Amino acid sequence: MLEIIIKALSNSKAHLHEALHLLLETSFVHAIDAPSLSLLIPMLDNGLMMHDNACKHMAAQLMGNICSLVKEPSDLLPYIPILMPAIKNSLFDSIPEIRASAAKALGSLSKGLGVANSMEILTWLKQHLNTEGIPASERLGAA
Repeated sequence: MLEIIIKALSNSKAHLHEALHLLLETSFVHAIDAPSLSLLIPMLDNGLMMHDNACKHMAAQLMGNICSLVKEPSDLLPYIPILMPAIKNSLFDSIPEIRASAAKALGSLSKGLGVANSMEILTWLKQHLNTEGIPASERLGAA
């Protein structure tokens, strides 16, 4: 798997779809540690920010899977500034399946971080739910 991951990191347009698909088909039997996250997070960020809907959907699903396999919340904390803009962007996507996958991924991320580290995310979600005048898709994404 390392070969395709390196290809995806070096040329995401050509190899990211294949790498995400391969990772989604993988059955992880061990917890995901910090070194593994350092390889996977850039791919997830690229996938969530791409215009390709299939890549967005796979990246959101994979992020949810990965976050549920991380044992130490401290391993995820350095990646929050990278992941949050991409997740927020996907929560407000026009395609309902991508919004649903991003919402599940955000839930897994919050669970993996623990309550103490998720307060900023919860505050942001409440703010979007209670703000008047935002489009229905954004309200649905926050919900």
